[in-house]
Amino acid sequence: SGVSKRQLSQSLDAGLSVLLSTPQGAKAFTEHCSREFSIENIRFWCIINDFHKNVDLLRAPTRDSNREEDEKDITAFVEDIYNTYVKAGTDMQINISSAQLKSIEADMAKPGRVERSLFDKAQKEVYNIMSRDSYRRFLIAKTQEDRQIEQKEKGKGQKSSTVRPSS
Repeated sequence: SGVSKRQLSQSLDAGLSVLLSTPQGAKAFTEHCSREFSIENIRFWCIINDFHKNVDLLRAPTRDSNREEDEKDITAFVEDIYNTYVKAGTDMQINISSAQLKSIEADMAKPGRVERSLFDKAQKEVYNIMSRDSYRRFLIAKTQEDRQIEQKEKGKGQKSSTVRPSS
């Protein structure tokens, strides 16, 4: 029996998650995304992870600092992310639904503290795109690369076996 679309999707999600969990895997996938002109997706995904870490650090209950300044830093980070990846027409604009874009803009327009989860749904959308598209192509490219290396190794082995020692 075949693999369902849902099982394949879950498998791709899990594979991409494992790949991105290591510095080497994240670097290899980033290089692949750069070659296929979709670098904005992996960069956005990474910057949102950094955003979460920064918000957690700045809002830690044990942190002894100026809370008002910390919130200004978080707001500046949000604006930078928006202006770089979300705002229509930017060079690094990610592909998210118009509903998601409107939701982010509405949340940013609200007065008060920025929510840590502001970009979470957009990050999930981007992850799904990477999982279904870029990661699939990454796997295909990696398989082709491995085959080429294997064939080169076979070629080297055949050449060396035909070389006869001189007397």
